[in-house]
Amino acid sequence: MTSVEEVAADRDIVFTTLAADTVNAYRRTPEIDRPLENNIPIGQMRLRLGPGDVLRIQMFETGTTGSLFGGPEGAGLLNRVVIDDRGTINLPYAGSLKGAGLTPAELQAAITERLSRIAVEPAAYVEVLEDYSNSVMIAGAVPQPGRLSLRTGVASALDAINAAGGIEGASWHHDLVLRRDDIVRRYTVSQLLNGGDFALEPGDRLQVAFEPKRFIALGALTTSGAFEFPTPRPSLLDALATARGLSDRQANRQGVYLFRPQDRPEERHQLFLLDMSEPDSILVADAFAVKPGDAIYVSNAILTDVNKVLDPILRSIAIFNFSTTVGE
Repeated sequence: MTSVEEVAADRDIVFTTLAADTVNAYRRTPEIDRPLENNIPIGQMRLRLGPGDVLRIQMFETGTTGSLFGGPEGAGLLNRVVIDDRGTINLPYAGSLKGAGLTPAELQAAITERLSRIAVEPAAYVEVLEDYSNSVMIAGAVPQPGRLSLRTGVASALDAINAAGGIEGASWHHDLVLRRDDIVRRYTVSQLLNGGDFALEPGDRLQVAFEPKRFIALGALTTSGAFEFPTPRPSLLDALATARGLSDRQANRQGVYLFRPQDRPEERHQLFLLDMSEPDSILVADAFAVKPGDAIYVSNAILTDVNKVLDPILRSIAIFNFSTTVGE
């Protein structure tokens, strides 16, 4: 075993030398337009009235001999009719009718049928003024959080984000949390934009969270520190370019390390080593996928003691995690 392998094993860290024959297990996957699983196609839901909805209702007679409303010019106009907790409305001439569970067109037909008993060629028109039963809530990192009606063309998650003013910055730094009854799901906005948009249902609660994806770069690089992902799925080559590359005078091209901490106790931390003096190292670096929380360290000499790599990485990760927690 090499010194790196011995120390990694002693610390219960999985060690991998990156090369053309080992990188496939860690290769970044391309973004593919792919719809998420959803039982309701976007735009196919029939929206129904419910308790709390506020309606404008107009009742009139279309016949020339009608006198109940005085003809179309004297139509009965009710500007604010609220569906009560029992799901009913009370109208002059028509009396009590069930509104909850009906579409506006179905309620119009029910009102017309009731008026036909006392009026000549009656008709009705129902308009939804305030829609509570078919609305969703959106909050978080959007300019205009609040309640959105599904009757206003807001049919999908992306519709809701756009109606709330959109997001600022890169989409891959934002997550969308959906709460639907007892279901809680998290998506990245990049997923939604790449074919994963889904239909909303009445009562959905959406939270747009700014969750910047970052990696740490240390050692013999032109710049060091914590960097946000430059793309949704950056490669090791992308990450090194974001840090403006290896230092020409100081870097040991044979000692490009990447440490990948694991959050779950049952999973082991990982340490990767890339020798960038190899002819195919650029291709290997471009294939290897960087994940949020990864720490890159470029040594400035050929190391015989990997503790000189792990110790500064672990210290920097601890400092970075503490500062991020305090900042939140």
